Amino acid sequence: MTDYGGESNAKKLARVLLWDHLQHVHVASHGRILVLAGPEAGDIRTLQALGIDPRNIVAVDTDPEHIAKSREIAPDAEYILGDVFEAVREFDRDTFDVMFFDFCSTVSRDTLLSCLRAAKHGLKDFGLLAIGNMYGRESAETKKILRRELAHAKRKGIGTKINAGTKRARFTWQQLGQITYGTRMMVVPTCFMT
Repeated sequence: MTDYGGESNAKKLARVLLWDHLQHVHVASHGRILVLAGPEAGDIRTLQALGIDPRNIVAVDTDPEHIAKSREIAPDAEYILGDVFEAVREFDRDTFDVMFFDFCSTVSRDTLLSCLRAAKHGLKDFGLLAIGNMYGRESAETKKILRRELAHAKRKGIGTKINAGTKRARFTWQQLGQITYGTRMMVVPTCFMT
């Protein structure tokens, strides 16, 4: 395991753009918010910079060092050490206005289902579940599907101008759409960044 090297400028920019967008289109971002803590308190600092009261933020992480570092940076937020999906269950139903699961890795179908279960328990009506992930770290199964789709598009001459990163983001969005079908959730892609 290598030492954490800090967030890239691109990641910081993506974080600011996401929260700025959510703040303007979703007034619930001024309510109770659940995020992953991380070692730099990235979401908490961004939310504070956008005028969100840190006392409305709950930050969860499985790494005690991340919690400690994050707490040093933003001491007024609430911190929970543990699995975020289990932590959500400790709160009353319909507690959060926004839940943001920013995964620095691929999002599997199981992870998406866990996110939806957490949202079903913890989100208020008209609450917002946001999921962030990085492309390029997909599971073997997802990579196989993506390779097949990219090859098909190339043979047909469709979508050849669309890069592989965009196709990965669309794939994740489609998976979410399939999983949420029949629920009272609407899937809306917010931003794709490379």
